[in-house]
Amino acid sequence: MNKLYFFAIILVLTFLTSGAIAQTSSIHGTVYHAETRQPIRGVKVSVKNLGLSTVTDENGNFNFVVPVKGLLDFEDFENMNLTEIRIIGKDTYYLYLQEKIDVAVLSIEELLDMQVFTASKKAEKIKDIPASIIILSKTDIEKAGFTSLEEIFQHLPGMYYVDNASFLGPTVGVRGYLTSSPTNLMILINGIPQHDDLFNTFSFHISPIPVESIDRIEFVRGAMSVIYGTNAFFGAINIITNEAPTDKDFGVSQVSVGYGTLNSMQAAITSKGKSGAMSYALAAQIKSSDGIDEPFQKMVTDFGSKYSGWGILDSMATSKDYFAMNQKYLNFSAKYRNLYFDINVAGSRFGQTFGVLFYQPTECKLFYGKSTIGLRKPFQNHLTLDAKLMLTRFDLLMGDNYYSTDTSGFGNEPDIYSYGQYWSERIDGELNVFYEPNNTWNFKGGLVAGTIYDAGDKTDAPFNGAVNLLNRAGGLKKGDKVNLLSGYGQLEYQPLPTVRAIVGARVEQMGPFELVLHRASYYPGHEKFTNYHPKSDFYVVPRIACIYNPSKDHVFKALYSQAIKMPDIWQMRNNIISREVLKPEKIGTFELNYLAKWSKTFNSNISLFRNSLNDIIVRSIVIDNSVTPAVYTSSFSNQGRINTTGVEWSIQTQPVSKLSIDLSATWQQSKNTHGTDGTIPVEFSPEWLCYLRAQYQMNSHVAVSLTANYVDDMYAQYDPNPINPSMGDFTPIGWYGKKVDGYVLLGSSLSIDNLPAGSYHSYYFRFRLSNLLDSEIHYPSTSVSKWADKGVLGTGRGGHITVGLKFK
Repeated sequence: MNKLYFFAIILVLTFLTSGAIAQTSSIHGTVYHAETRQPIRGVKVSVKNLGLSTVTDENGNFNFVVPVKGLLDFEDFENMNLTEIRIIGKDTYYLYLQEKIDVAVLSIEELLDMQVFTASKKAEKIKDIPASIIILSKTDIEKAGFTSLEEIFQHLPGMYYVDNASFLGPTVGVRGYLTSSPTNLMILINGIPQHDDLFNTFSFHISPIPVESIDRIEFVRGAMSVIYGTNAFFGAINIITNEAPTDKDFGVSQVSVGYGTLNSMQAAITSKGKSGAMSYALAAQIKSSDGIDEPFQKMVTDFGSKYSGWGILDSMATSKDYFAMNQKYLNFSAKYRNLYFDINVAGSRFGQTFGVLFYQPTECKLFYGKSTIGLRKPFQNHLTLDAKLMLTRFDLLMGDNYYSTDTSGFGNEPDIYSYGQYWSERIDGELNVFYEPNNTWNFKGGLVAGTIYDAGDKTDAPFNGAVNLLNRAGGLKKGDKVNLLSGYGQLEYQPLPTVRAIVGARVEQMGPFELVLHRASYYPGHEKFTNYHPKSDFYVVPRIACIYNPSKDHVFKALYSQAIKMPDIWQMRNNIISREVLKPEKIGTFELNYLAKWSKTFNSNISLFRNSLNDIIVRSIVIDNSVTPAVYTSSFSNQGRINTTGVEWSIQTQPVSKLSIDLSATWQQSKNTHGTDGTIPVEFSPEWLCYLRAQYQMNSHVAVSLTANYVDDMYAQYDPNPINPSMGDFTPIGWYGKKVDGYVLLGSSLSIDNLPAGSYHSYYFRFRLSNLLDSEIHYPSTSVSKWADKGVLGTGRGGHITVGLKFK
């Protein structure tokens, strides 16, 4: 599929939608409610481009005598949105309206009464949730013109994005803390966790979900381990795609194609429907991009003296083909009465680097699959049980084109490369109980029993100079498994109509297992190591909160919670030789949150927070060149401690009827408090983050949007481990790269919706421009991207157009 094909599609669709209206013809129609499908009487119907207006009769009918040809441009309806236009024949219009419920313009009462699922695995009103919440609606996503989940996360208030060209893809930070892969947030799709069980991390490559399928995103900030367990360090993000907002039967599908900068292409199909007790949602996407093509000199200091040592033949070499990407994704969820089913399948191929710059581009090949079957059943009026069974499989094949001057090697031939293979497989059973006997108190609790019955890695890097990467294999001992057990309970009590108290706790334990490591298999000097891990202690994490609602316009929340992140199999496997025992990472978060309505069109939300992180697990990669052959060592240790104080502030306003504005800012200050005198800055921790999203609905078809976010300066990863202790050099390895400058990302989009294409069809167009200022973005270096000491480059100015067809 080439560029001409995409432009041809656009031209054809444009032609098809440019319907003509005969001169002085009579146009008539009926206005219906979008959900009830009942006629609406007394509604003013106006055609902006013709200056005509009328009012529907008692049967919802209207009539115009149209003097000229042209597409009817219906003006906005008071307090209602035009959701659909159907054209029957040449002169009959059916208009479907629905009450305006866009989050951006909700009153504080409506906003606080919104139902959110993520905070407690059960629908609750925002005002009753012991956490601060961010909601991104389907309308927000469509009008902003976002084209990927990465772009959406990049614009979520309080979050920031870093692409370190790693074998797990880009990562995100929140509240002043970022890890080289996204391990600090619980990411869910339709309430189901999305992460592997070797690295225990989320990756955008395991969930390349089409944005067209997203109904809503719920971001619950703060430590959420009591509800979700390990990983929910800084909160949980639930991506909802299977929402069925009506009790009536319905069916809607759409197909879309897109093309943009970097030769990026995508094609997606989504479908959703409900018939009686059965509902379903389907989303599928194919997506590809060539990646950035920039001179390595922009990313590497003094590249001219380094390139030949990496096996690169040209001092003016660029990143062409190094970061190409191809993704395929399928999600299907269904519900029949109390039974539900969900399956995610993703396959991705993407470029990466590892420590050094490879002499030839290479790629990772990733597969991820997760299936869930469950039963959610209410008993009587007060008790609901939710039981589910989940199966997860993860596979990653990583190519490593290391260059070697070894005379026995293969030089820089393009078809000879090292590789790494990583995998995990897990099954979980979960039971949740929700008991609400009255309006004064309620209880929710759950039990999760999981088993990782396969997890490991294999590596063969024969000519990278490190003997212990020859035919290396490690992971769970054959036939062994890791049993994981956790349980939680949370009690909510409302002694007064304005006061609500919440207390809860979670208990987690990891069962005994044995790890094994082989090095230099089939070579002289083969080594085998084993390490037995006994049953862990019971780890308890608490939460406590008080919510005060003095009036319908003001809500105060005082929150304290803890969270843990258990060591993952990969980290413990790397420590087989050192036998260093890793403890769970811990965080304690105290937060004060205040939501207020100041007028009918102005809401605000402010949070003060204090995070204390302890026992942070830090990775060290050392290649000892003092011996021949060199020895590669990778190990992890608990040696990090960070305190962060911050303020998050946001407003939502509608200064005029068609314009909505979301503005937010975060100030956060993080300090190292372990192993230093506090003079070493915290890595990947910007002090300021700012966000803007403005949307203007020009008419019933056309909307324009402006987005902007600012990310402050960031330091690269700091490694406190000694350079070469075996030779008596205990100097810290130090920074993997330079401090990178802050940047501003400015974007705009044009959305054209509900262009009629027949009785049950409509077209839409989305055009988004990103990085309008063409800011040169450098992402701070990690141990994986330390070759780019200036930082891996982000994408420059670009554009993307999407054309879609909706049909019912």
